[in-house]
Amino acid sequence: MADVDPRRAEEAARSTGARPYSSLTELLARSEADAVVVATPSGLHPEQAVEIARAGRHVITEKPMATRWEDGKR
Repeated sequence: MADVDPRRAEEAARSTGARPYSSLTELLARSEADAVVVATPSGLHPEQAVEIARAGRHVITEKPMATRWEDGKR
């Protein structure tokens, strides 16, 4: 579980038992997750999905996967 807001990350970690990370990049570097669920604002989905895929992980995104055709094709 990653959140750029440390307070929210700690709160979510306490309530779920998940390990908090301060960024997606940190989560990918320090965890052994097989898949990552992207639940961020839709404008961030394409870049995050590409970063996750390049790290060799499966990607699950909320709708929409992308807001522009070219972003979706990447």
